[in-house]
Amino acid sequence: MATVHLHVHSWFSFGRGTASPEALCLAAARQGVESIALTDLGGLYGIPEFLAAAHRHGIHPIVGAALPDPDLPRSVGSGRALVLARDPTGWAEISRLLTRRHASPRLPLTALLEELSEHVWILSPDLSLLKAVRRVRGTAWLLAELRAGTRWEGLAEQARGLGLGVVGTAGVQLSDPSERPFQRLLLAVREKRPFARVARWELASERGWMLDDGGMRAAFSRLPEALDTAVEVARDCRCGAELDSNSLAAGPGNDAATRELDDRVRTLAARRYGDALPDVLPRLERELRLLSRGSRPESLLLLSEAAAWGRQEGRAVFPSAELTGSVVAWCLDLTPVEPVAAGLQPEALCNDAVDGVLQADLLIADSARSGFVRFLQQRVGEDRVARPARFVRWGLHDAVRDIARSAALRPSECERVLRQLPADWRGE
Repeated sequence: MATVHLHVHSWFSFGRGTASPEALCLAAARQGVESIALTDLGGLYGIPEFLAAAHRHGIHPIVGAALPDPDLPRSVGSGRALVLARDPTGWAEISRLLTRRHASPRLPLTALLEELSEHVWILSPDLSLLKAVRRVRGTAWLLAELRAGTRWEGLAEQARGLGLGVVGTAGVQLSDPSERPFQRLLLAVREKRPFARVARWELASERGWMLDDGGMRAAFSRLPEALDTAVEVARDCRCGAELDSNSLAAGPGNDAATRELDDRVRTLAARRYGDALPDVLPRLERELRLLSRGSRPESLLLLSEAAAWGRQEGRAVFPSAELTGSVVAWCLDLTPVEPVAAGLQPEALCNDAVDGVLQADLLIADSARSGFVRFLQQRVGEDRVARPARFVRWGLHDAVRDIARSAALRPSECERVLRQLPADWRGE
């Protein structure tokens, strides 16, 4: 690998990253970057989209997250530590760490990091944090992060004095420098401040974008081994490649779950359609073929059991829109509408372009969520259940109004704000 970026924010880091995982992977491919780690702030929200985009653009993906220190306000958004999964076990550890972090936001960051095993790399520019974690974990899988565009020489010298390795990153927040005005708008909205009061130091650094090999080597010309270490870390992190959703789509999946799904759906279809089954059978078989890939059979069966639990407990359970239109979903009681008679098509759930993971969900009433989590813990095991933090979807029209308000503009001047938005921005 010639060039890698181990610290990258997407627009799932609201106010810091400006680009989608797709745009970041495209920019990486254009710049000749061979591997990037998606390290959004305190969450793994963008990982499924990132894995699919990385596969499409030939980028080696690394799963990670950035962890701001709640006791250091200036670290919010920049991340006082990065955690990178070396393998799927490392991803599971990071998921549990984030769950604990959201449940107990004031828990010291060092206490969380000390619990991580050798399945996770820890990178940090904070020497005091590195010292604390080193006492428990030793120096293995622990690196001092040197950020391009900062004065990293002193940190590098102190880290080596402690026996720690150093690694060079760009702290990518933009896919290219032209997105800096857009980042200022996002920060103005997030902080509810006038546009003009967003300071320059709050924005991405002059090198905080998808640098090519020349840009990275220029930033670390006095310490090229920091870039060699980054390449070694990227090669060591196999989690993203092993969990690549397109790889899952091409694989055979769980044979037992596939057989169970096939048998159950065919039995229910025969009961529900009766003599009309031959007319529906071609569509049913097509859906079953597409839904047999990767983790979809197991996920569908779990959704079906979850919906049955909700009905049994008298709780409100609503299917997501992707399930509507699928004969398989209707047979499993995951949608109340018979799709053939209603003229609905299953493309949202069943098509060749959908990744190996199931793009569907169930909405559970707030009053039932504690019981639902207990059901899942009993069904799949406590170590496979996490409570994610809420990710708010930001509507474009609301965004424009908020931006105009932050910039103290009159309604008639909203067009000036709209011109700052990238043409391909979806407003999420």
